[in-house]
Amino acid sequence: RPPDSTPVARVARLDWASATSMARLVRAALMRGGTSKGVVFRAADLPPAGAARDAVIVAALGPDSTGLAIDGVGGGVTSTLKAAVVAPPSKPGFAADYHFAQVSRGGGIDWRSSCANFASAAALVAADDGMALREADGSAVVRLWASGAGEALSVTLPATDAPPVAIAGVRGEAPPLRVEFELGGHALLPTGRPEEEGLRLGDRPLRATIVDVAGNPQAG
Repeated sequence: RPPDSTPVARVARLDWASATSMARLVRAALMRGGTSKGVVFRAADLPPAGAARDAVIVAALGPDSTGLAIDGVGGGVTSTLKAAVVAPPSKPGFAADYHFAQVSRGGGIDWRSSCANFASAAALVAADDGMALREADGSAVVRLWASGAGEALSVTLPATDAPPVAIAGVRGEAPPLRVEFELGGHALLPTGRPEEEGLRLGDRPLRATIVDVAGNPQAG
């Protein structure tokens, strides 16, 4: 005991074998895609879709009410609480299925949308598994089926000699990845009008263009 006689808590020694026996090791890649950051998994390394898979993903990101995500690799904002599961293609003509998960600070998880930023990270994992189609100029294309939004998209990975670029919100430069959405029968302007009037933001009048990209309504 210290001089003031305050009791000292005893800390049990825990060896590595005991620690790992209480946890399941899951292969994953911590990646940035555009201005998003999160974890990319391979479907074969996770439980089937459902509560058990959700629990693994939420535990890996570790969201909490403080926004610090101390017990995980996520962050305090939605752009740093993302996950993707790359799976063998469920449709012909695609390299892989891209299952995107948006995790909330409260620990919820939403599989119903897509994310173009994080699709680039998923495409890199798919390419690492040999799912990319190599082009004559040295670039490679990964065609993904975004299951949550029900949309197709293609990610072009640059050739090794491609000059680096910078994007807003990210420090430094890196080779560019191009993400293209294939709209198909999807309506780009869900309201059918190029501009909406009569909207308000608080007490301020607002005009906006509403665009539906990969199932995510966006106002421009």
